[in-house]
Amino acid sequence: MKTRLLTSVCFAAAMVGFVAAHADVRLPEIFNNNMVLQRDMPVPVWGWADPGEEVAVAFDTQNITITADADGKWAVQFTPLKANAEPAVLTVKGKNEIRLTNVLVGDVWLCSGQSNMEWPMRAADKAEYEEVLKTVDNPNIRLFHVTRAFSPDPVDKLPVASSWRPSSAEAIPNFSAVALHFGRKLQTELDVPIGLINSSWGGTRIEPWIPPVGFQDIPALNWFVRELDARNPQSKTYKKLVEKSLQDMQEWIEETKKATGRISPPPFPNQLIPYAHQQQPAVLYNSMVHPIVPFAMKGAIWYQGEANVEEGMLYAEKMKALIQGWRKVFNNDDFGFYYVQLAPYIYGAAREQRLAEFWEAQSAVEKMLPKTGQAIINDTVDDLRDIHPVRKKPVGERLALLALNRTYSKSEVVCASPEFDKMSIEGNTLIVSFKNVKTLKTRDSKSPDWFEIAGADGIYHKAGAVIDGTTIKLTSSDVTRPIAVRYAWDQSAQPNVQNEAGLPLGAFRAGTIPE
Repeated sequence: MKTRLLTSVCFAAAMVGFVAAHADVRLPEIFNNNMVLQRDMPVPVWGWADPGEEVAVAFDTQNITITADADGKWAVQFTPLKANAEPAVLTVKGKNEIRLTNVLVGDVWLCSGQSNMEWPMRAADKAEYEEVLKTVDNPNIRLFHVTRAFSPDPVDKLPVASSWRPSSAEAIPNFSAVALHFGRKLQTELDVPIGLINSSWGGTRIEPWIPPVGFQDIPALNWFVRELDARNPQSKTYKKLVEKSLQDMQEWIEETKKATGRISPPPFPNQLIPYAHQQQPAVLYNSMVHPIVPFAMKGAIWYQGEANVEEGMLYAEKMKALIQGWRKVFNNDDFGFYYVQLAPYIYGAAREQRLAEFWEAQSAVEKMLPKTGQAIINDTVDDLRDIHPVRKKPVGERLALLALNRTYSKSEVVCASPEFDKMSIEGNTLIVSFKNVKTLKTRDSKSPDWFEIAGADGIYHKAGAVIDGTTIKLTSSDVTRPIAVRYAWDQSAQPNVQNEAGLPLGAFRAGTIPE
């Protein structure tokens, strides 16, 4: 009797808590005090309430009333807002009222990737950190950090409640150094509030960050499409697998009842086992990006690839999946996407060219998709055996230059590194021409280094190089008739060629060697 009474009391208490929790109108964690709302585009606001509950959402001069659906979900959309650095209040009113204070309107950027994006200010270059501290207090830069988590299915709630924080000495030590330098540069140049959402996890591959929809329409990634479809409880494939598994199990049970000896049970389909590791497809998107979809934002910056460095050109296909997938889920075809070409690093003996082939894949991405671009950083490394270069300021600022030019249409901003254009041959001299350059130079005032040329035998030899305006002339006493060139084609390459803006030339190869 006591046990039944205790159970009844506990159940009643639980139901009261359940009802109370559902009686309150609720917002996703990304909506919080000190937040930045995106300017100049429609701004979705969404949340949960009791089914049929009327919810009023107000900001600036806009006030929208909506009724929660049968599942308790509701969503409204503000018409485009103008940039505003004056703190304002966003209110959401149902049976209760939520007041979000100190809300600004400006530009919001998602900052994602693995450890070099996650790398915090406190662990970055000391001189850069001390420089930032001099002007760190800036109420027009707001920071939001997403805690690490993965999920086999998309979730609506972030793993740990976070909050927006204005830039300050207390807020920045554990925040992404690359993201902060990127945001500071944008805020200085644009003079509008900047919101930075850091959602990154060290050591992770690219596949976990890609939404399921991103894998579609890319033939090279069809395997992922089939894999995710089979693991989706809503799909026909999943339901057929469940039915087949149940049928096999039932047959085994019947056979076991009749058998006199042991009969092995049927194997359980691997596809029905939920993903259980942060490196599996879509699991980081599900838990660290999906909870903020479809929050309005300008675009994303990305620093990742060390975990996929073996893949060569396949990585370019995965980057397409990531970029196009994020553009779809955020419903924004103009979603800017700027990424970092991996830094030189000694990955291991006998692998000197593997990183160069990966650089080639990264370089291909910005030619495939609009409003993308890569920041080349082969001149920022102090230790080739440290996969985490501590100098993050040039990385963040070069990403900002790309955004200023390609997203904000500031054509006067030089954002692109020199890029191979064409080659010609005059006798024993191979002449290489470049784009994105008015004048070529070297950062150490020495002759250009890391150039190699090859003849029909396919053997590359170090080349002497002379700059001539926007071209470089290459010769080698070992190559009488050059037909191919490559530059910085080695994991340890820290080449010295740059354009007039100080942006470095990245690795490339050109020409065809007969098989």
